Amino acid sequence: ASVVRTMIGVKDEMLYNERSLYLVPGTRTLVNLLRGDRPKYLTAAVCILPVPPQGIAVDETAASCRPGVGDVFYNLVEMSGGAGPGPRTCNWTAPVIVSIPDSGSRTSAATVPADAGGGIYLVGNQISKGRDPVTLAIARDGLTFDQHWAVRAGAPPVRYPGHAKGPGFQYPAALIHDGEMLVSYSVGKEDIALTRFP
Repeated sequence: ASVVRTMIGVKDEMLYNERSLYLVPGTRTLVNLLRGDRPKYLTAAVCILPVPPQGIAVDETAASCRPGVGDVFYNLVEMSGGAGPGPRTCNWTAPVIVSIPDSGSRTSAATVPADAGGGIYLVGNQISKGRDPVTLAIARDGLTFDQHWAVRAGAPPVRYPGHAKGPGFQYPAALIHDGEMLVSYSVGKEDIALTRFP
């Protein structure tokens, strides 16, 4: 899912990193939201997850996410009874810039349960610059994020300055359980905070 560019005289350079992978509810369409290449907006690649002969059951009740790091495919909730095509063998489209603002920070996406309206939620810093506020966006159709809120704004100053530290909210993850959303995130890369709401 990462795209690597090689140029004469230049070492390999990863254009895209830290991403959020999710399945559009009620479909076999995977969306891989990527950061990198161009600032200000997220980039997305999509594919249709193939169905092996024995079939794959998709668990659409999952309602938690973690920042898109490491092996992104752990973010995809697929229960396979055996070997078969998975997201690694999907025929991904070329990444395209989408209209979701992005400050270059990590995101986390997962399914909104049907009893809460359905769709996909995305937590991150979906703003043009900085990491304040931490945001929540909802795509009821799983593709168009047209509802947006600030989960928390007004970050305090950093107490202990250091490399790659600054005021703001980073590394969000979220969970929907029993009618509540819980969003966890770092505060200035010094503290861990949790915001919960109906």
